[in-house]
Amino acid sequence: MFCDLVGSTEISARLDPEDMRDVIRAYQDACSGAVARYEGFVARFMGDGILAYFGFPRAHEDEAERAIRSGLDIVDAVAKLETPARRKLAVRVGIATGIVVVGDLIGQGPGQERDVVGETPNLAARLQVLAAPGTVVIAEATMRLVGRTFDLASLGVHALKGFETPVPVWSVLRDARTSTRFEAFRSHGLSPMVNRERETALLRDRWQRSRNGEGHVVLISGEAGIGKSRIVAALAEHATASPHVAIRYQCSPHHVNNALYPILSEIGRAAGLVDDESPTAKLDKLEGILVRHGLDAREYAPILAGALSIPAADRYPPIDLTAAEQKERTISALVVFFAARARRVPALALLEDAHWIDPTSLVVLGRLFEQVPALSALIVVTARPEFISPWENQANLSALHLSPLPKDETTAMVHGVAGGKALPAKILEEIIVKTDGVPLFVEELTKTVMESGLLREEGDSYQLVSGRTPIAIPSTLQDSLLARLDRLNSVKDIAQIGAAIGREFSHRLLEEVSSMRGAALMDALDKLIAANIIHRNGDPPEAVYTFKHALLRDSAYQLMIRGRRRDVHRSIVRILETRFPQIVETQPEIAAMHHEHGGNPARAADYYRLAGSRAAARSANVEALAYLNDGLRVIETLPSGAERDRLELQVQLLRAGALRGTKGYSAPETGDAIRRAYTLSQSVGEPAQLLLTLAGLYAYHLVHSETMRAGEIAEELLTLARQQGDTNYIMIGLRSIGCVQFQLGHQTAALDHFEQSLSLYDPVAHGPLASSFGLDHKEVAASFRSTTLWLLGRPAQAEASQQEALSHAESLKHLPSICQALIYSALLRVLARDHPGVIESATQGIHLARRLSFDLMEHGASFFLAAARRGQVPPEELLPVMLNAADLWWATGARQYQGYVLTVIAETYLDAHQPEKGLSVVAQAKELLEATDERWAEAELYRVEGMLLLAFPERRIAEGEACLRKAIAVARDRAALSWELRASVDLARLLGSIGRAAEGKALVEAVYGRFDEGFDSVDLAAARAILVPHTSTA
Repeated sequence: MFCDLVGSTEISARLDPEDMRDVIRAYQDACSGAVARYEGFVARFMGDGILAYFGFPRAHEDEAERAIRSGLDIVDAVAKLETPARRKLAVRVGIATGIVVVGDLIGQGPGQERDVVGETPNLAARLQVLAAPGTVVIAEATMRLVGRTFDLASLGVHALKGFETPVPVWSVLRDARTSTRFEAFRSHGLSPMVNRERETALLRDRWQRSRNGEGHVVLISGEAGIGKSRIVAALAEHATASPHVAIRYQCSPHHVNNALYPILSEIGRAAGLVDDESPTAKLDKLEGILVRHGLDAREYAPILAGALSIPAADRYPPIDLTAAEQKERTISALVVFFAARARRVPALALLEDAHWIDPTSLVVLGRLFEQVPALSALIVVTARPEFISPWENQANLSALHLSPLPKDETTAMVHGVAGGKALPAKILEEIIVKTDGVPLFVEELTKTVMESGLLREEGDSYQLVSGRTPIAIPSTLQDSLLARLDRLNSVKDIAQIGAAIGREFSHRLLEEVSSMRGAALMDALDKLIAANIIHRNGDPPEAVYTFKHALLRDSAYQLMIRGRRRDVHRSIVRILETRFPQIVETQPEIAAMHHEHGGNPARAADYYRLAGSRAAARSANVEALAYLNDGLRVIETLPSGAERDRLELQVQLLRAGALRGTKGYSAPETGDAIRRAYTLSQSVGEPAQLLLTLAGLYAYHLVHSETMRAGEIAEELLTLARQQGDTNYIMIGLRSIGCVQFQLGHQTAALDHFEQSLSLYDPVAHGPLASSFGLDHKEVAASFRSTTLWLLGRPAQAEASQQEALSHAESLKHLPSICQALIYSALLRVLARDHPGVIESATQGIHLARRLSFDLMEHGASFFLAAARRGQVPPEELLPVMLNAADLWWATGARQYQGYVLTVIAETYLDAHQPEKGLSVVAQAKELLEATDERWAEAELYRVEGMLLLAFPERRIAEGEACLRKAIAVARDRAALSWELRASVDLARLLGSIGRAAEGKALVEAVYGRFDEGFDSVDLAAARAILVPHTSTA
């Protein structure tokens, strides 16, 4: 708050210096008194200017309100001052809200000052210039904190010197006549109430009983923000359905020593008393409300007028009572007045925030409770846990304690505050963790996120923007949280050290880091526990402490200035590394965090790398990515040089592996990571790192279906591995070339490379490599070999190879490899038309992929699952499902298998008797085939094209036969015996339908004779039906 005496230069020019000194001293005393009254602190006297702040050295939960009330009092106090020449004084007051750093004390005694640093004092000074003499102006942040506690007038938006963006400004007119704090702060609409059905039902029951003449009292307790006022507001709204008198008592932290404040304030509002009207008018209104409720004004008006400070000597004789007798008469009158109001219609009385009630009001409340059972009245009292109820055994009293919301209800509330739109999972989880089910925290933190720029709206959801920063504590909650901590000033340091350790901290570690020991530390912790700041689990020295709320922990942490935080984090990590090495060993991310905040980014980055590597080894790729991204963020703060590049290379290689296990091999993020790693490996990498990078680049291009480029890199990889004599990468290079040959359609060469690669695989040496590559090499080679064997006409060997891939992945317990093995099992069974087998493998794969956040595998398996339902689900219903799954698959960046997927979709259009659409999809697949050279399913594409041509009403027989013969020729050229058989069977059926059955039978017989296994398969059964008529194809 910045105060400036209006016209001080002109006044000083007209006054003797000594007189001016006296004027300034009186002005400063008036301002200091008003600041002290609301427990603020005068930071600096600057002649006719005064800088004061609220929130230090003592914090309260309503600092903005205190500052404004102080400012209004200053305006009134200064207006009563005048110069020796009888000139009235006036002051301008500007108030701003924000974070400042408080410096050391300067000076002593009344002139003692504290320096403050930050933009907030400057803003307050700029604001006071905009104020008219004798007024208070505030900035937007302050306005938000006081809600409708005051009547405000907008002064528009102003460009202020030193501030980049224009500042909205308001003038404070007066104290608003809202009946409750809840009304003042929540008048702009209420969030939906959740999970309070039991409490609501009890309140409605007690209200119904009270309306029937059986009065009740309900005491609702719970911590700040838990929803006490919200449930009371819901009851008040429910009560409007029937005639009643609403009585609202609001206790105030500013009036805990002001006798009868909540009761007299309510009477004043009910009577319509206005501060600046005459005593006669006030007395008339008081008498009027008494008479309307059937009371004798002559008996009760004098005593209540005295309580309300309304002069009544002109109308009533003086009250000749002692102070104690007058107090008793006042209490009795208030009880009688309440009973009178409840006599005509039922009364619903709500007393909010009883933890701030004054002692005399508490006595009145007790007297009312004694009368309530005989009245048509319900009294509802809300209070925080620190309020000790003196009415436990009172008749007709019910107690309700409000608990935090469970996770599902918290999620529902976040969804409601966000306008029904979904938030990113990470943001939602952070809100849930930080708010601990406290509705006010949930609402305010969600609003803060919505207004923070962290999110962008996309359809029916919000997406996280890049460059995300931690969620800040809402300004609407900061005062309340800081006030709770500030009440324990003597042990605040212990709370801050605990907060630096984390939401949870151990007694042993705290004792090592803190300067307190033994009984002193125990006493400090006991005080924090008693204040409900932390909870203890176990007995010291093995005890573990947890902050009751994550936001309390954040507040305690943010109370420390940056230098102090850095020192505390350095102490913590030093103790961890020297005294608790097992924690660092098993949880390196903890050491990373403390090194980062302690100002040692190089050590922090290395620990984050280690944490990422550990997580990846557990197949926890999502967690691994989080640690590795943190490491990368810290690395960016290091000075350029070879050491930084080496560290980044290690992190990028690990990131690439984790990204392959979540986003997929061809996701843009995967490509970015591996390309960056390749660049770094060429300048600072070891040969093994260059080989690892080449393996990643090959995989990216292969899954992106850039087949020729993938082949070039695979050859380079194998050549370099042989030059280095690196058996590991020779194995990987052979497998990589095999995959390229498979996609090119060279199945015999592909099988040869897979067999060579598998012969070099050593489970002990190569199994651990799965975490850095994302997948196990044997699983990949055996899965590709399985598909290759099926194409070569060896279905039994294909099944055995796929089972080997799955069993091996399971033996490693490497979840991404298990997931891929399941998806390749589904692919094999789609190829073999084993639909029950597809459903089993794809369903398992989808569940595991979702658990791993492995989008590529999830959407691929979803497509195969849809394909397996051909013949079971009408194709018109199935096609949208297949198309959606395919779109999601390609959205991951993958292009591998796209040609085959389009072929399956085209055949489903055949099922739907829509050959035109099917041929359109075939055309897309042909374009893709030419662009990618992925030709392993080319023969199947021509077969489906032929069948689509034959499906036209006019049966385009010549074109269809040509396509089927082309399918056979391509399959034969590629040694794809299974494709050749399938196309031959379809061609034989065509020939049989046009009188050339013998020709077709001979064709099938020639192909069938080349099989020596898999005779129970669907395709071979179909072939037998051609060779031996009436044979079942089932």
